[in-house]
Amino acid sequence: MRLGFAARVVGAGLFLLAAGCAHKPRPIDFGPHGPLNEGEPILAALAAHAARVQLLSGEARLNVVAPEGEGSVTELVAVRRPDQVRLESVTPFGPVSVFASDGRRWALVDHRQRQFVEGPLTSEALAQVLPVRVSPRMLVALLLGAPPLPERAQPGRLTLDAEKGLYRLEVTGEESGVPVRWRLGCRTDNLRPELAELVEGPGAPLRVELEGWLPEPGLPQRVRLVSGDGARRVELAWRDVDVGEPLEDEVFQLVPPEDYARPGL
Repeated sequence: MRLGFAARVVGAGLFLLAAGCAHKPRPIDFGPHGPLNEGEPILAALAAHAARVQLLSGEARLNVVAPEGEGSVTELVAVRRPDQVRLESVTPFGPVSVFASDGRRWALVDHRQRQFVEGPLTSEALAQVLPVRVSPRMLVALLLGAPPLPERAQPGRLTLDAEKGLYRLEVTGEESGVPVRWRLGCRTDNLRPELAELVEGPGAPLRVELEGWLPEPGLPQRVRLVSGDGARRVELAWRDVDVGEPLEDEVFQLVPPEDYARPGL
């Protein structure tokens, strides 16, 4: 009886020891910069990335989920800082639409409706083709690897999420006089953003997830935008991407097809 009791005690101890080892937290990789106790180095890293990566073009898969419906298309994409965008949607049955913004005006060729629509550039221009509220400037910055830093960006409280290996940082500033507030989740090893929540400002609330980073110069392989209520979601996943190849101004300008209707004219 005593031996059996002792064996049970030893067995229980080994179980607890094993359980403790199983839940031992992994060491955190703080990268070459070491542990941070303030947010300025993160803002500096984001600004350096923005200065280094100015434009890209490529092919992606675009998946959309919204109350009005869902679907996916091949997307031919070209973007150039700060706010020049071209999104060309294609299916196996042919082209669907082309949206372009040259930084001053936007235009849309709707092949299904055989219409050409255009107007002055505003933060709502991309509502023509995407079900989430995102400005051209914001979309360009996100596809190039980071949320756009607001004017006079100021770092707020910095915390460490040891379980996920992320720094959590709040950033405040303004856009054209409107207060803006982001909550960022940046990796501890290289300071790249994996999560970004726009909690105040044009387009808020919006959650952004940047996943599967590609090699240098460093771009997320997938960019996911989720509306505040979770009912609308856009995901763009790169199939092929070229960074730094010059883009002509004409890429971001559209000419109305001769036989397409032009509502409003």
